[in-house]
Amino acid sequence: MISIRAQSALPPENINFGFTDKVTLPFASIENYSHEWDRDTQNGVRVSKFSVLVMGKTCDQAEQTALALNNILDKNTTLTPQTMMCLQETWETGLTDPNNLYQTGVRLTFTLFEDPNK
Repeated sequence: MISIRAQSALPPENINFGFTDKVTLPFASIENYSHEWDRDTQNGVRVSKFSVLVMGKTCDQAEQTALALNNILDKNTTLTPQTMMCLQETWETGLTDPNNLYQTGVRLTFTLFEDPNK
């Protein structure tokens, strides 16, 4: 998250991990981070998956903010010191909460490949 805040299209205080209460729009929330080791190579590669929820005052603002974040993250090779490549997997625009018809945004999912020996 520190790397995303440092390179982001949003102010650092508008990027958080897992909470959305009392955050000024537009904002991005990093969600569902997980990683595992792929040991098919000699030293192993850490494969991390995470999603980013982007909210704005309008769906257009959320999409513009998501596009700016995607331009930074997708195909990034310098996100962390060990980054080999960060790739966007999915882009979903629409309702973020089925119980709230007025809450729309964008959810992006990424896969990050890291070499621990880099």
